[in-house]
Amino acid sequence: MHYSTQHPLAVFGILIYAIVIAAISLVLALIWIVPTTGSIIHWGVDFFFALAWLLVFVVMLMHWQGDGTCDSQDGRWVTGCSEWAAAEGMTFISMGLWAVSAVVGMLVWMHVRKEKRGAGVVAAETGETPVAG
Repeated sequence: MHYSTQHPLAVFGILIYAIVIAAISLVLALIWIVPTTGSIIHWGVDFFFALAWLLVFVVMLMHWQGDGTCDSQDGRWVTGCSEWAAAEGMTFISMGLWAVSAVVGMLVWMHVRKEKRGAGVVAAETGETPVAG
């Protein structure tokens, strides 16, 4: 309760959003930890989480620079600024990793789709039934 009277409620909204995104990201990352084609082709979800983490980063950056309490120009650092900066850095790293995963997933998806299309064309030319695989 002390923090709610000392800080604006927007800080708690930012933190709750970041915690929810972090929890969902962690669960999905643990589910998809085995790099199979089935887990890589969920590139749309990866792209969504990259955007979600980008939003967390931008909101944290706007809040951190907007209130001026973590400004080091006067030679002092307020307690908690280094933790806030570290959290902000981790959101940027997470956003980058989810974006890389989305790009890799999209490339794998396009490759698999191209192979399936190619197998269908060859089967149509020879009169064979395409084999799922």
